[in-house]
Amino acid sequence: MIIAVVINFIFTALSIGIPFIIKTQLKLQTSYVGFLQSSLALGMLMGSFLMMILPDKKWFAQKILIPLLLFGVEFIMLGFIFLDEKNRIYLVILGMLVMMSLGLTLSILNIAFQVRLQTTTPTHILGRIMSILSTANSSIMPLGILFYTMLFQNGFAGGYIFILNGIVMFLYTILLFSKLLSAIKIDDILNEQQVRKN
Repeated sequence: MIIAVVINFIFTALSIGIPFIIKTQLKLQTSYVGFLQSSLALGMLMGSFLMMILPDKKWFAQKILIPLLLFGVEFIMLGFIFLDEKNRIYLVILGMLVMMSLGLTLSILNIAFQVRLQTTTPTHILGRIMSILSTANSSIMPLGILFYTMLFQNGFAGGYIFILNGIVMFLYTILLFSKLLSAIKIDDILNEQQVRKN
């Protein structure tokens, strides 16, 4: 849940930052925002199709840990793309590819987590768990919007904000990597024991 809250907080930088960078800092047309946001949606769609092909009960650790690491790297790449103010073709092509990759990553992470949560949580507490998760994610987004709005409007270069976000997310994942891996292994053992009992 904490990881989901952190991701939602950092993700608000995209919804606030991309239109601001394109219109205010780079002084480009709004069509560029459309290209980038469409690529994000396309990546999410691709991730959804990919998760339909991959088996639900295999590679859960990889479905969680690899996207978490990639999430930080993709933010860093996006930041460097926005720092190059002159090359618009570079912005569109590479920006769309990174946004597509970001959508794919988020889709895999979200679907893997939701499927695992709903298939392993006892039915009598599933509603409460889902409500807490939904409330926590909904509550953090306005805070993220306020935080990133202040950053972008105080003259910070958008590319540097994205790079800093990516570094924070990458380091956060590295610090939690062993704990997450351990928790996933324990959860796998408990799930196997539960299946055998049933």
